[in-house]
Amino acid sequence: MSSETVDKESYLARIQALLDEFFYNIKQATQDVGADIPLAEGQIFLLYLLWKFGPCKSTYIAGQLGITSGAVTGMTDKLAGLDLLTRERSLADRRVVMLSLTEQGLRLIERVNHRRFERISTQLRSLSLDDLSKTVDVLAKMNGTLRERAQ
Repeated sequence: MSSETVDKESYLARIQALLDEFFYNIKQATQDVGADIPLAEGQIFLLYLLWKFGPCKSTYIAGQLGITSGAVTGMTDKLAGLDLLTRERSLADRRVVMLSLTEQGLRLIERVNHRRFERISTQLRSLSLDDLSKTVDVLAKMNGTLRERAQ
């Protein structure tokens, strides 16, 4: 193995360790969204997926959350009862259930995202403009590379 390969491997291992720690820290920093939003993290993530991707099949949501279709049904029962999402059966295939955000659901997930942004940005404002710029560049390159590999 060349020394460049060894160096890359040690950097990649360090990146993985730092990403693990980073994701843990992000989760800790953004977990508490306020007592006025009485939803579990999984329910918030479900709403986030609908916000990001638009109407989705319940089976897609189950796959993204790593849970069963039955568990999605339980989550959506509560969220629909709170008027945060709607469920519609496909006219072409009655087994397919499409989930969509309601206006109230959209407002709630935007409020959650805003609160999370404020918490993280408050903590990261101590970084220099140069550090923030470099971070954006590197994360964009990494996302591009990972996106290409996933397709």
